Order: sequence, then C-alpha cells, then structure tokens
Amino acid sequence: AGTAPNNVTPGHYCWDGTRWQRFMDGPRFLSVESTGSIINNATWQILPGASITSTWNAGDIVYINYSGVHAYSSGTGYAWIDTAPFVNGTMIAVGGYTRTEINSTTPWYIPYASIAVYTIPTTGSYTFDIRSIRVGGTLNVMTGGNSTQVTEAILTLTTIRP
Repeated sequence: AGTAPNNVTPGHYCWDGTRWQRFMDGPRFLSVESTGSIINNATWQILPGASITSTWNAGDIVYINYSGVHAYSSGTGYAWIDTAPFVNGTMIAVGGYTRTEINSTTPWYIPYASIAVYTIPTTGSYTFDIRSIRVGGTLNVMTGGNSTQVTEAILTLTTIRP
C-alpha cells in the first residue's frame, strides 16, 4: 500500500532513516519436532522428523536453534555423543556443535541445546537437519523421540533477510 518511498506490503520492516526497509519476507520462522528416535552409533544419523526444507534467497542469514535430550538406553561404560546442525548434508561450520558425556553409573536424561548461523550462498532450496553420532565409548544412547517422549528434539530456523 502507499506510494514510493512509503509503499509497503506484508512483511517485517525497519526504518533506515529515509524509508521503511523490508528485512524479512514470508514465513521465515520455521519449526519442527522430531518424530522418532535413534540409538547413536559411529555414523552421523538424522534425527527422524528434525529436518526442514524450504527456499531461501542469496544473502539470507539463518539462525538455527535446536534442543533435545539424550537418554541412557543400555550397556555399560560411557559414551560421548556429538550433536550438530547440517545443511544439505554438510555440518554447519559456525557454531551449533555440542558434545555430551553419558555414563552407565548414573543413567540419566542429559539435555543439549545450541545455536548456529548460516548465510545462504545462492538462491534455492536448502535442507537443514539435526544429526547425532557416538564418537567414543560403547554405551547405547537414545537421541530424539516423538511428542510423548522426554527426549523429543526441536529444530527452529529464524531467517533475517538483509
């Protein structure tokens, strides 16, 4: 509505001193919950349901926020569990990585959470997901779950469009 330089359409704006400048379009707050769990092993596994595919513009800044709970499943000893965000199959290099140690002498639920940032290099479709791996030890540890389990994981993406 309105005429230049004051014309606006639905979206998010900030005042740049001269005009209202759009910094975000469309549904840029996306969130999913895991739908199942994994038992961590020596390969990166996607948490079932903890994946979002959408289209972004070059230069979009995506803040990736994820959280959940690791749970002792079975076995003796310990396990080191790494959890990290991935985009199009590659681990995100800026932030987001967590390592958790779990041992069988004090079986417990261990929460994890982190934030990462990714700048979209070219306009197109991107898939963000959360993955987990056992990097040490032999203990079986469950990660992820559905909405009725304490181990459920949540992945939220917030996009800023400069």
